[in-house]
Amino acid sequence: MFEIQDFINFNASGRAYCPSCSRKKGRRPSQKSLALLDSGAYKCHAGCTPEEIRDSLGTEKSVAKNQVNSDPPLVYFANQLQATTDWLLNGNDGKRGQAQKWLKDRGITTELIQHYRLGLVTHHGRSGIIIPIPADDQDTRYYRKIRVEPWSDKPAWSQKGIPAMVYFTHWPPGATQTFLCEGEWDAILLGWVMRSCKTIAVATFTCGCNVVPSARQLERLPGQVSIFYDRDAPGQQGAEKLALQLGSRARIAQVPFIGTAPPQGWDISDALNAGCSVEQIRAAAQKAKNPVNTAHSGRLSYEQCLEEIEKILQLEDTARQLWELNRLAKRTDLSAAQLRKLYQTRLDCARPFAPMDVVDFLACAPENREWIIAGKIPKASTIALIADGGTGKSRLSYDLAFAVASGQTWNGYRTTQGKVLIIQTDEPDVDFSDSLRDANYEQFQPGMVQVETEWQFSQLPQLQQWIEQERPTLVIIDSFTAANRASELAEKDTNYGACIYDLRNIANTYGCTFLILHHTNKLGESRGTTAIPDNVSEVWYLRHPKPEDKLPEDQRIWSINKSRSRCSGKFVISYDPDDCVIVYHGDYQGTPQGQGNLEGRLLEYFQQSPGVPFEVAELATHFCSSQSHMRRLVKRLWRQGHITEEVREVEANNGRGGKSRKKVFVSPELGDQMTKSQSGHGSVSLDQDLPKSDHMTKTTVYQGSLSGDHPSWDTGDLQHEGLDLGSESEKELQNQSDQEPVSSDHSNQHPRDLYI
Repeated sequence: MFEIQDFINFNASGRAYCPSCSRKKGRRPSQKSLALLDSGAYKCHAGCTPEEIRDSLGTEKSVAKNQVNSDPPLVYFANQLQATTDWLLNGNDGKRGQAQKWLKDRGITTELIQHYRLGLVTHHGRSGIIIPIPADDQDTRYYRKIRVEPWSDKPAWSQKGIPAMVYFTHWPPGATQTFLCEGEWDAILLGWVMRSCKTIAVATFTCGCNVVPSARQLERLPGQVSIFYDRDAPGQQGAEKLALQLGSRARIAQVPFIGTAPPQGWDISDALNAGCSVEQIRAAAQKAKNPVNTAHSGRLSYEQCLEEIEKILQLEDTARQLWELNRLAKRTDLSAAQLRKLYQTRLDCARPFAPMDVVDFLACAPENREWIIAGKIPKASTIALIADGGTGKSRLSYDLAFAVASGQTWNGYRTTQGKVLIIQTDEPDVDFSDSLRDANYEQFQPGMVQVETEWQFSQLPQLQQWIEQERPTLVIIDSFTAANRASELAEKDTNYGACIYDLRNIANTYGCTFLILHHTNKLGESRGTTAIPDNVSEVWYLRHPKPEDKLPEDQRIWSINKSRSRCSGKFVISYDPDDCVIVYHGDYQGTPQGQGNLEGRLLEYFQQSPGVPFEVAELATHFCSSQSHMRRLVKRLWRQGHITEEVREVEANNGRGGKSRKKVFVSPELGDQMTKSQSGHGSVSLDQDLPKSDHMTKTTVYQGSLSGDHPSWDTGDLQHEGLDLGSESEKELQNQSDQEPVSSDHSNQHPRDLYI
């Protein structure tokens, strides 16, 4: 009964390398696809059939006893081989005589037949000479390689079930080098004449000169390998191919010939039968040279391999990258995918594991989060904007990019000016250019906004080099699928989104933020693997309103579902086709008009008094809130970049001497929003007199002062009997603000009226 475990060693998990896969690929496969089931059966997850697996092991499925036309077994034992040898030496038929004569003409005597256990068999009605190839290191089982009727006009080889492997005809224990022949007959003759040599092994391959066995088989060859292949074109090409794999161990030797020009195909058997001595063969081995260029020699070290991969990945031509990676894969006995994984693993593990004390970590970490657009786009982050086609995600990204490149506030949110890179690989150029013209991008100075329409994630090293040189503040990738079109992975594969980790590392290194546009599936969720939203820091969704939302069809619901900067929420936006801008309408399904939530009212209050410091205590008093709750709200606005925190010294002990330090919070003045471009093209000034947008958000505005340090209303000369009319006016206005909503413009100026 056939037992797979008699031929293959399975690991503790019941997995092993499939021998059929090894034979098909000519090398050991990268995965252990052969599984041993609990029932004792076996299965190859790569698709090999049981017949192919048995065939590669040299065994076939057992057949019924009444089946007479079964093929002979492919693996033999020593006693079975002896019967074939006896027939070759002592048979009484004419086939024995033909076989012995052919072997004698090749220089193989009776003594060699007995030593190498050559035999005679019948193969599909024809006789053939068998060469036993050891199937294990203990010489207990053998493959049969059959030379079918070489004396006839139709000679053939039969080697079914024999893998590409090394066949030694002389292998002393202390061998330090190898003489490698092209065929078995050459190796048998050379092994016999060198049987007294204790330092040189003689071998050949079972697969001919055009096939190189696996690296594991090549490792069996001792020391330096002198290649004595036939002196013809196939032999020379095969020797060079083998030398490339052996690397520095390889030497290509010329088979000795006494005369001027050897006949075509001159081999070791011809040389030995012509009277060539062992000393002449050794001399030819000493003259042998390694033809392989040392810069491209076969086996690379670990560091050399990584250096080669890094050079290849720097190539801008993606097709050339793939070509060079496959060439390198052949030299390393790895696949191109394994080389990429090896390089990525090296990058991920380059930093040694060295935990830092929390005190030291906090000391070197930034104290405050930096924002590109306050409360919306944090600095040095990765954002996924996920929406269905036609929702307006590209328009939203262009509108945000315009605010960053110009330094304008975006719908009232403070903005840090900087360069912008827009990678648009999803739209035709004509549509892309129309969108940019509509958004007034042609006003920008050169270098502020740059576009790219052909980039792919396979060119990530080139993108990193460009970012290192140009230092953009915002990079938009539209879309993730289009930029990842060269990936060999399916969109549902978890590793499909692994490239986002590379973007995260670039963002952390150079302080830029990536806004990645992606599409939704039929369920309205992120299309493909969940690793895409999982790997980014912020996840935005944009969708059309549903009937139950009770919103106009031209408005969109912008949801920030995941935010490591703590800016989650739902908002309503729309596109103004007249001014070609995005209009921000505030929170989705907020409190009724005129009764804005406390955080929104607090932000409006700060914005109405730019540059004025407020303490938590006076804010709590003004809004009739507890100090602890007010402190949390103020801290939230501070984290989102809407306000700044300062420490000021004030008089202590009621002015009797001494000072104390108190934290105050300030909304930056308008002049603080003028930032210089990193490109050195100057700055953009925001003019308070610029016309305001017609799109206004209804909010409740609180005006007036909380202390003498704050601005008060100008009452002119209206004072009566010591009564402070300014204070009364302030109270009256405050009461009015609690009762009536006042319109306020979030954007302070029209975004596209600014000259750039």
